[in-house]
Amino acid sequence: MTDPSLLVSFLATICEKHVSPIGLQINKPNITSKWFEGSDFVQIIEVYINNTDPKNYLTEADNLYVRVQSKYVDTVIPGTLKRLALEQAAIVQIGVKSKSDVKASTDCTRIVIAKYGGACGSKQVFQPVSGSCSFEDYTATNASVNPHLNPDWFNDIKYGIFIHYGPCAVPAYGNGDFFANFTDKGFDPKEWVDLFADAGAPYFVPTTKHHDGFTLFNFSTSISRRSSIHYGPKKDIIRDLFAAAKKYQPHLRLGENTM
Repeated sequence: MTDPSLLVSFLATICEKHVSPIGLQINKPNITSKWFEGSDFVQIIEVYINNTDPKNYLTEADNLYVRVQSKYVDTVIPGTLKRLALEQAAIVQIGVKSKSDVKASTDCTRIVIAKYGGACGSKQVFQPVSGSCSFEDYTATNASVNPHLNPDWFNDIKYGIFIHYGPCAVPAYGNGDFFANFTDKGFDPKEWVDLFADAGAPYFVPTTKHHDGFTLFNFSTSISRRSSIHYGPKKDIIRDLFAAAKKYQPHLRLGENTM
């Protein structure tokens, strides 16, 4: 059995060699539209941890632990940092899940708490943050779409396939005179997605509507008939391409772009 006096002596030695920063701050807390990959939609809250101390580093010995306190959500993935230099800042991600009785549209108040210092004297700082709980369904409004952030995987990946395909591919530029000349000759959805995968691209993004207003998907004729449904191939190109990706190359991530 370990002698308690030896443990106390050991901790005292560590604390003599390391002094925790006294100027740790939480800045710019952000309730994001992102979730942790592979999780059951564990929502990410991002904060900047700033070490404003001019003398003392934050190190692994400080055992930084960042969580969210709220009656609306539970912290399921706490945030942490192993090192933060003098007068430096770093982003920390905390994963939260709404409690079972909380609706997505509820305006939730949370307090982000950073606790550190470990055995050498516990310290904590906090910062309030408010916003909608969990993820809401998108609507066709700027207020709904503008807060959306790129997922972390997209920011990290350096290579993807962007596709320009449609009447613009007939004369190298498109207009209504060429709609009838656009066909799906050579278009094999399986062959395309297999090629993307063989090339090592983790995602692809087709231009679903080009500058000529011609779309590669079906939509209401009350808006327009300028699409691959009514001209040329007479089919939904995007539907077929995405279906092939999900069936033959399910690891590929899908996107859409308009011009």
